[in-house]
Amino acid sequence: MILLAALILSSPSSIVLAEEAELPEEPVAAPISYFGSEALEEAVRDILDDEHSCPQWVFTAVSAGWEPAELPRLLRIMYRESRCIPTACGETDSPHVRRCRDWGLMQINDYSWKKTVRSLGLNMEQMHNPYWNLWFARWLYEYSLGRNGDGWNPWKPIKQEATQ
Repeated sequence: MILLAALILSSPSSIVLAEEAELPEEPVAAPISYFGSEALEEAVRDILDDEHSCPQWVFTAVSAGWEPAELPRLLRIMYRESRCIPTACGETDSPHVRRCRDWGLMQINDYSWKKTVRSLGLNMEQMHNPYWNLWFARWLYEYSLGRNGDGWNPWKPIKQEATQ
């Protein structure tokens, strides 16, 4: 309840936690109008209605460059990839060589993106930091959008071919 109150009552620059006694008995008609952006208000409403989402990372995603219209899908993918756990670590087949195969909230793949992560001045350990993970995921989204017209392509489930 308090986490939800923090999400509803906060701004990107500061989070204000409300005491339970301060919460209204009935939901306020427009509790999210504090954000000041209709697009962000609509996205947050969608996110709060989705049980397979990660609403606690809304402000981190916005500060990392994600657009309000992209947030519902981003946070559903995040839930699928990491269950909202920033230190999620996809198992590796060579633990003596590398710690994780996939890193953080958006499960950034070590094999595919380590060189790019390094070229941007980061390292794979930073992919466990929610901001840097979402920042790089935004970079990856833009890269994929420019390359093949679909920013979400890196997170599409691999379709299994039917065996005969």
